Amino acid sequence: MWVVDNNTPFPVDRGFLRDRQGGEVWIVVIKGTFDVQRNGGVHAAAEQTPPARVASWAGEPGKSSLLHDTDFVLSQSGTDVLVHGHAYAPAGRRSPTVDVGLRVAPLAKRIRVHGIRAWMTGYASSAVVPGPARPFDKVAITYENAFGGMDSAGPKGAPTCCAQNPVGTGFSHRPKNLVDSAAPQLEVPDVAIKAGPYDLRPAGFGPIAPSWLPRAALAGTYDEAWKKDQAPLLPKDFDERFYRSAPVDQQIAHHLPAGQPVELFNMTPEGVWGLRIPELGFRMRVIFTDGEERANAVLHTVMLDPDQRRVQMVWHSSLPCHGREHKLTRAIVNCEGDRTCLSPSTSTG
Repeated sequence: MWVVDNNTPFPVDRGFLRDRQGGEVWIVVIKGTFDVQRNGGVHAAAEQTPPARVASWAGEPGKSSLLHDTDFVLSQSGTDVLVHGHAYAPAGRRSPTVDVGLRVAPLAKRIRVHGIRAWMTGYASSAVVPGPARPFDKVAITYENAFGGMDSAGPKGAPTCCAQNPVGTGFSHRPKNLVDSAAPQLEVPDVAIKAGPYDLRPAGFGPIAPSWLPRAALAGTYDEAWKKDQAPLLPKDFDERFYRSAPVDQQIAHHLPAGQPVELFNMTPEGVWGLRIPELGFRMRVIFTDGEERANAVLHTVMLDPDQRRVQMVWHSSLPCHGREHKLTRAIVNCEGDRTCLSPSTSTG
């Protein structure tokens, strides 16, 4: 029962999830890992990563930045675009500050990256601000290097962390105590930062953890009324945008079509790096004892890894089948489109 005939070169996994009414939904996830060629074309990598059933973290779960969330979600209205990588000084010349960017229609985003710098007392005020940055070759783009952090030493009832990034640096009820310690290296352009108990949007391109704002606010209300009337179903005020882990400005409202160009700036030594979404499609036949259903997979997530010249893509298909789940016997997954990108790559860049 629940066998998958995988007629693709990519790992496929499947399972059941319940919708907000408690109905069974059959989920099939396809995850492709591709090497990116110098011309922006992609070819299937020799080693493929299977769909993730659980989240992965940079360090201790819940106390470090999220690397990727589970690939098994009920619904996602569009494509999330994520980046894991570094900022590089242009043309190999060390620089104290560099702007890096992501562009994929219809979104464009940039952040400002600095070399190592420390908190200092401002010249014109008593505010604690970042000092001058040292020139750098490359800097990790991670939320640990952005504004945020934790401080439980505030007045009673005061916030104990930056709710949008508890793993960063700069959140403090006693800013003077941070003088000479590491200041954030990543900033939202044209937004000045200073140390203090502030809840600022962090600069970065990685996924947002489920417990961080603004994502956590979409999870709904789990109170006594929920326990009494709704549990174990999702709260009535649950918002399905919670399933999307990308920062809001990296969420595409529709599912990204094949052939779409994606570009990164100053996240590789050569300066500009990009690719095109492969011309691939996935169709699924779900066989029941009393018939069959058909469904197409849509592109849920694009995860760019410019350091490795690699990209992972996650396609997702869902089929409500409450009351028929016991009749489901197998799913057949087929791949169609540009077959050249399915052959192993020979060179990347």
